[in-house]
Amino acid sequence: MGHDEAMSPEPEHAPSTATVSVLFCDLVGSTERQTRLGDDASDVFRRRYYAALRAVVARTRGEEVKNTGDGLMVVYRNSVLDAVACGVAMHEAVAAIDADPPAQIYVGISLGEAAEDDNDWFGTPVNEAARLCAAAKPGQTLASEVVRGVVGTRGGYTFRSVGSLDLKGLPGPVAAVEVLAPAHADDAPAEPSTARGARGRNVALAAAAIITAVVVVAALLVFGRGSGSNATSPSTPSAGTLPRDYPVSYAPAPCPPDQAGQIVGLTCGTLTVPENRQDPHGRVVKLSVYRAPARGHAASDPVLDFGADDLATSAARDHAEEIQLADRGWGGTPKSDPALTCPGVSKIAIDALAKPSDDPASQAQEDAALHACYEHWRSTGVDLDTYNYVTEGDDMVDLIRALHLSHVNLVSGYLASISALEVIRQLPGSVRSLTLQEPVAPGRSGVTNPTQYLAGGFESYVALCRANPSCNASFPNLPASLKAFFDASSAHPTLVAGDDGDGHRHLVYLDAGHGAQALLDALSNSDTFGLIAAVIGSPVRGGVVDTATASRVVHNNEYLWDPNYAWGMQLSNGCSYDLYTIDAVGSDVSRRTVPELAGVDNGFLQRACKVWPVHKIPDVAFDDPATTVPTLIVTPNIQPGGDPAWADTFRRGLPNATVLKFATLDRTVLASGTPPCLATLRRAFLADPSKPIDGTACERQSPPINFLSSLTG
Repeated sequence: MGHDEAMSPEPEHAPSTATVSVLFCDLVGSTERQTRLGDDASDVFRRRYYAALRAVVARTRGEEVKNTGDGLMVVYRNSVLDAVACGVAMHEAVAAIDADPPAQIYVGISLGEAAEDDNDWFGTPVNEAARLCAAAKPGQTLASEVVRGVVGTRGGYTFRSVGSLDLKGLPGPVAAVEVLAPAHADDAPAEPSTARGARGRNVALAAAAIITAVVVVAALLVFGRGSGSNATSPSTPSAGTLPRDYPVSYAPAPCPPDQAGQIVGLTCGTLTVPENRQDPHGRVVKLSVYRAPARGHAASDPVLDFGADDLATSAARDHAEEIQLADRGWGGTPKSDPALTCPGVSKIAIDALAKPSDDPASQAQEDAALHACYEHWRSTGVDLDTYNYVTEGDDMVDLIRALHLSHVNLVSGYLASISALEVIRQLPGSVRSLTLQEPVAPGRSGVTNPTQYLAGGFESYVALCRANPSCNASFPNLPASLKAFFDASSAHPTLVAGDDGDGHRHLVYLDAGHGAQALLDALSNSDTFGLIAAVIGSPVRGGVVDTATASRVVHNNEYLWDPNYAWGMQLSNGCSYDLYTIDAVGSDVSRRTVPELAGVDNGFLQRACKVWPVHKIPDVAFDDPATTVPTLIVTPNIQPGGDPAWADTFRRGLPNATVLKFATLDRTVLASGTPPCLATLRRAFLADPSKPIDGTACERQSPPINFLSSLTG
């Protein structure tokens, strides 16, 4: 052996890597507990603590990597679900050790490719899990969004989005979720997966399932009434018990003539509340109140409506007074003062329709107008951080107190469900019943994955067409027709005049993006369901096909040029909540998978929130609902701006909830008046909310669609 050879260093080998789940846990308040217990008792606690943790790790087939001082680092080579089960079980096991007070831990879980070296693991998932553990609250498990995507619905676990977190030492924000235990312990997996070789297969199948769901189950940039500023904006203070020492007043006021003409006996008033309840003597907000009397004897407590009902026709008024309160910042009816309108935006909206849907110049002009509006309201002293879904619920709480109502029934829907739940949190003993129209799952909104939602709405429509012999015979392959329709729009965009329904016509640049908006609008309105197949399946483009398409684009955007449209309210809501629900990864997959529908995901909110910076809404808005208040949930199956599964997700924490789904209705199902049996069920529910509801027969009475076989018949 020569000198050089003898002195050569050992060749370095790169450590092996594997896709693993990494879990970190840490004890809450260890120093304080040791001080309270003393050294001897602390030694006993520590032995029991680690024994409990290690028993859970062994039961879930984890591998302890090391003791981190007050916790453990654990790796799972075979199953992400086992790591989630371990985190949940660890909380329960540790809490049972010391009852006064129960011990708590922080848990963080991540998934990814890590390197194994010298009996330890290294890489991004290790750092991510450690930082998620450090960011968790006492008793909380935080996981990466990737963990939720792979676990899916297995094990009965649910996940609540907590938005994007800036974690120390990591290059960018991490999309994180809180892991929630199954409703019943029996829902947890009894046997963790054991086959080491199953890891890759399980991950691949889960990824495939996610991609398939994007195609089959699919967005409406909805801010509407009753419907992240950067993603790391601080949250406004968490909602809790409202202070009682701020001024609130209610005074009678004249009713608008058009409203008084529609509703016999309507009375009106104005509720005045602090704009910021933490500054009780600062600016105030004045909110219009409409009080529609019961049509007959008022046998039930009043119904408070967040905008889901039509007061003139509402079935709830048969035996109860129904009251609507303006959303703070709203510019329509009932109205708010201030009404956060942006006339400068409305002035440019019509011209934008006549340009490509992704026209950079139009977007820049729109952004500038929104920024000018933001600066205007800030310069007048308006606190835009106080205009959100939670504060709208607090306004309703103040109305209940101002009118001295002891018990009420609530009606709400879509994102205003957050507001209704805030009322229940603040006045848990005062809410007799809750009726919800198309409630949104916690941490979700119409902008979470718009392309996926539109694709899902279209798939539901296609299923109805296939089940109808006439429609199926006329249009046997609507998905292929839809793709051809959008391919033609992309290749040959054209200017077409669309009718707004009031005799006015507006030029629309019919490209694929505006075509997707037209489909979105048509699938959101049941009165156009019969026409959709005929438009998409028409063998000839131009003429009545293009006119019908352009008219739906105009209808979808008609609010844009309304000078009373409350852009400020909508953006303060959207940029404090909706922004934090965006699934960037899922949306990107959806746009690439269903490119013909990607025009509904145009990034408007992300752009707008850069010029409309407000704080994130209180975390309570992302919480899963949990109340024993009897609840009736009514939802359509065709939801191009959402997911039909939201209703089932929403009801999981509501033991006294009933869900009714209607195959052929749209998101205005409560105000539609059809089918008549729904009004009957609502009356019975209000008369006795505790009585079980069987709506199966009523669901089957969802009115049939009169599919047109062509645009001429």
